[in-house]
Amino acid sequence: MNQFISFLIIIIAFSSCFPEGEDDFEGTQLRGTVVEFGTLDPVPNALVPLFGVVSQGVLQNPILYLVDTVRTDIDGEFYFRTDDDATTFEIGKISADGFFPYEGNQSKLVFPGENEFYMPEFVLDPIGWIRLIVKDSIGYTKPFNSIGATFIPGASGISMNADEVYHVKASRMHYFKINDNPDLLKIDSIYSIPFDTVLFKFVH
Repeated sequence: MNQFISFLIIIIAFSSCFPEGEDDFEGTQLRGTVVEFGTLDPVPNALVPLFGVVSQGVLQNPILYLVDTVRTDIDGEFYFRTDDDATTFEIGKISADGFFPYEGNQSKLVFPGENEFYMPEFVLDPIGWIRLIVKDSIGYTKPFNSIGATFIPGASGISMNADEVYHVKASRMHYFKINDNPDLLKIDSIYSIPFDTVLFKFVH
């Protein structure tokens, strides 16, 4: 009998070393995934912050404070478990090497105890580069005013010779507006490759 009691004590002490299961946990649990735009491949090692949100009433902005940060695993999945007593929780700006920070809806409020089915998917844009060469040619007599794109700073774009490299959101087409004269606007495009540089050359 004494041996049986001693065995039970050892089992109880041993089991207390392990945290309770997910079904028994009464705090807030959040799961989600981070994937790459275009391919929807998982993004491992992305940094995912979780903020607590405390309401201050209708006339004042809520208070946000950092509760925890986690990294996604090899499958792009992340998991939070917290017993923090915030009014609600919010996923912050997700970031990863080689990607632009997440720009989607970050105000995904999660209420404690009501998050069993909260499994969002966040899509990060991979970084690519476009090398833009604008060059004058003696053999061309057409007038040239400017070439512009959303990733080129300035409203007027480039109006002279240039050789510049721009980092852009990859896995998508990027369009150029080429203004040869005030009455003619041409559109050209190039596809950006993730984590690589593509060349766009315009001779005028």
